[in-house]
Amino acid sequence: MIFVFGVNIGMGPIPFVLNGEMYAEEAKTISATLSVAACWLSAFLVTRFTADIVNAVGNSGAYLAFACISLSSVAFVWFCVPETKGKTQDEMRAYFKHS
Repeated sequence: MIFVFGVNIGMGPIPFVLNGEMYAEEAKTISATLSVAACWLSAFLVTRFTADIVNAVGNSGAYLAFACISLSSVAFVWFCVPETKGKTQDEMRAYFKHS
């Protein structure tokens, strides 16, 4: 329950928000499919292997591992996800053509 709550107020909605903000209309179908599949796959992996990780490295080790993963995802968003505020779909399309 805590995991589901944490995901829903944290990184869980990111694929849905990014899909609406970043991608052109013709790319939204495939981008939504891939991003939501990746989101649910990662949620499945966390719920499936958390007990195994806790048994292997203990509660604090598992917490540290998940904290490091979260920190790396924040760094990825900070450095790799383009800012969309005030940009049109044409500007975003041009950004991805040149990247």
